[in-house]
Amino acid sequence: IATDAEIYYTLDGSEPTTNSTRYTGPFTVDALGDVTIKAKAVMDDCFDSEVATFTFARLPYSAAECIGVPAASVTTGGDAQWSRVLGYAAHDGVAAMRSGAIGNSQTSYVEMTVNGAGELSFWWKISSQNKVRTNKHDYLGFSIDGIEVSTLGGGKIDWANETCSVVGDGRHTLRWTYAKDSDGTTAGEDCAWLDEVVWTPLAPAIEGDEGATVAGDVESGYTIKPSEGKKDVVVTIPDGVEPAKITVEVAATVETVKANGANVKVMKGGHDIAEYLALEAVTQDGVINLASAQVREEVVKETLDTAKGAEINIVDPASPQLITAETKPGLTYTLCEGTTLEGMADGDSKVGDGAKWTPTITVKGGTSGFYSIKVEK
Repeated sequence: IATDAEIYYTLDGSEPTTNSTRYTGPFTVDALGDVTIKAKAVMDDCFDSEVATFTFARLPYSAAECIGVPAASVTTGGDAQWSRVLGYAAHDGVAAMRSGAIGNSQTSYVEMTVNGAGELSFWWKISSQNKVRTNKHDYLGFSIDGIEVSTLGGGKIDWANETCSVVGDGRHTLRWTYAKDSDGTTAGEDCAWLDEVVWTPLAPAIEGDEGATVAGDVESGYTIKPSEGKKDVVVTIPDGVEPAKITVEVAATVETVKANGANVKVMKGGHDIAEYLALEAVTQDGVINLASAQVREEVVKETLDTAKGAEINIVDPASPQLITAETKPGLTYTLCEGTTLEGMADGDSKVGDGAKWTPTITVKGGTSGFYSIKVEK
């Protein structure tokens, strides 16, 4: 047996190479569902081994994973805890939660906490006593912050979808409770089930701008754009949404932006020019005065910095030529020329595209003249 062979493996089903992860000991696979591991051994002066393939399924095991909210804070309690059920017993065919075995006048609950306002949907079902008149007998109830807003009861009710809105800032407690009355009667399976809980926090918005567009979600992040012509932009961020996962894209014609922690892109000609602007110099109390923003000094200097590739041809003073360094996409480059410094005027202009630029020089004072490049947003 070769003891100096090395083993490399992948977890995504791709063929392993020596650039893949090297096996050094037991490892943990966090992904839910089917996982395919491929591995092979390599050793100097030997052929690589055949690729070994292993496929297994990692089933949900926590309460949060079972109802589909792995990132949420989920607990279970009461007189008996809810437990995991798998396969056909779940609405999604994978895993769900089932209420615990309880007696008369007892309860079994599962709950989760969320931040801020949003929309909630879930699937639930029950198998219990039949409802008699207004007596709920044994039933499944759903409450928000201790106030019951929906119930399911009355014998055997198969999987049903429920949706509701959660309003208000701050932390909210969402609880599903299976409760038994005191009459001592038991029917059906005497329990309830919960699956596929989906929590969607309220999306970010532009204050006073109903025409703003919002794309994305709380996990991958949001991109928000104010409506055309909006001059003053204020981003509103609900509880439960990370500001760092929000990007607001504004046109260069916008005058002020209050991002409240969101990322800011200043779009011009399809390009983000924010990195070229000295925004810190015009930001006060979190408000960016974009109307006063100037192009960063180093970007302007780079335009005619010979170390960056710019060229100044003065071999023939009667026909001078300027070649800039690579222009920045989205910025506007303008040739300023004149026979005197006081008489400089705008000439040829170009919107940056990443290439060098040779402006057309038209003003010559005999054999001399004054020329510069102006860079603006």
